[in-house]
Amino acid sequence: MRGCWLLFALVLGCLVGCVGAPPTSVPPLPSRTVVPSIPPATSTPTPLPTAGPTPTPSPVPTALPQAVELRVDPTQLEPGHTLAIRLLSPWPVTAEGTLGETTLHFVSQDGGRLLVALLGVPVDASAGERVVAVHWQDGTGRTGVQTATVELLPARYPRESIYLQPDRAALLDPEIVRAEWERLEPIWNSWTPQRLWSGDFITPTRGQISSPFGTLRSYNGGPAVSYHNGVDISNPEGTLVVAAARGRVVVAERLQVRGNAVILDHGWGVHSAYYHLSAILVEEGEVVEARQAIGRMGATGLATGPHLHWEIRLGEVPVDPWEWVRRGGRF
Repeated sequence: MRGCWLLFALVLGCLVGCVGAPPTSVPPLPSRTVVPSIPPATSTPTPLPTAGPTPTPSPVPTALPQAVELRVDPTQLEPGHTLAIRLLSPWPVTAEGTLGETTLHFVSQDGGRLLVALLGVPVDASAGERVVAVHWQDGTGRTGVQTATVELLPARYPRESIYLQPDRAALLDPEIVRAEWERLEPIWNSWTPQRLWSGDFITPTRGQISSPFGTLRSYNGGPAVSYHNGVDISNPEGTLVVAAARGRVVVAERLQVRGNAVILDHGWGVHSAYYHLSAILVEEGEVVEARQAIGRMGATGLATGPHLHWEIRLGEVPVDPWEWVRRGGRF
């Protein structure tokens, strides 16, 4: 029974709330160059110069390689936010790493001279220092370990109580919740090595924030057992919802709890989700651009009124979407 309540609490956080540049002109082709005719050779050939001894080049000193460097950004952060970890090297390397007990998933760039890992810190993580440890190896067998310290600050999230009508509360059946989580868990854990987005994420709709990220929630007077995994934006039903960034549609279907849902894969383990839609305007497998319409706001599934529930996850970990609006292009 305790396991069901833990799963129930994990999934509830994502539920109820209340909402080119112009083409560059092609430059004209250069005017045709007239090549002058070659004068006839003279009757007396010019003697070739006598080759002298080949000079011995001076040896070029080999520059000592710089040390492999580990950078974490930021070095202090609250739970529910995103940590960017970079390993910079003057030569190609591969690496494995951890933050505490969490395994890092690196993406190789610049021919292996830059490795990047993005990690979401769970909203209920305890405050304190964590050690980032990265073990690297190059093609010659040379190895090394780089470490850095990250400080997790105390979480500062509000509380709220939500009251559900009986017909909506029926969707809280643990079996319904479990089945839906099992449908989505492989999506969160899927990995696309290509980064599909560029620049910061945008807010996907208009309206009022009716429930912020990270809120500790209780339902129908019960204990506060779950955190809100996204941002709720309220507005009238039918309000247009657009993609927050370029990505591939991996879910476009009706779910029992989350209602009409669209999930985008942005690469590097980053997904954004859009729930409780009244209409879905995209199909699974479609690649959409930032600001492209993907649905319309609604109140389908476990919702108390028309709103958009918007999530961003790194793997299974939900993080504050507003952070990605502020700095998503700099990860």
